[in-house]
Amino acid sequence: MASVTSPSLSPLTSVHSTPAPALPTKFSEDYFRDLTFRDCLGLQLPPSAPAGSLRCWILTAEESVVSELPTVGSDEVVPHSDDLQAIMRQYDAEWNAGKRFVSLQLVYDGKSIFR
Repeated sequence: MASVTSPSLSPLTSVHSTPAPALPTKFSEDYFRDLTFRDCLGLQLPPSAPAGSLRCWILTAEESVVSELPTVGSDEVVPHSDDLQAIMRQYDAEWNAGKRFVSLQLVYDGKSIFR
């Protein structure tokens, strides 16, 4: 079950945990706070799918059975930021209805990926 630090915060700035990941977590808030330019030389970020790769999504009040931890590995594909804009607009509107989880499908390298 997800926890939120304060219901008065915007969903974009709230802190979620489902459950809290084991430490240290790559790509966490602490990771980016401590990141140096020297560290960036060897940084391997996850690939971003091209814009338009997002096929569908649904916002729900229940956590997806597909999700395991709220982390992203360097070998996982993430949606393009352009594709996330529509989700975030809908997410902001659905927050008060308790819909705090998203399941999505994107196509990358000819394969369907579910998150």
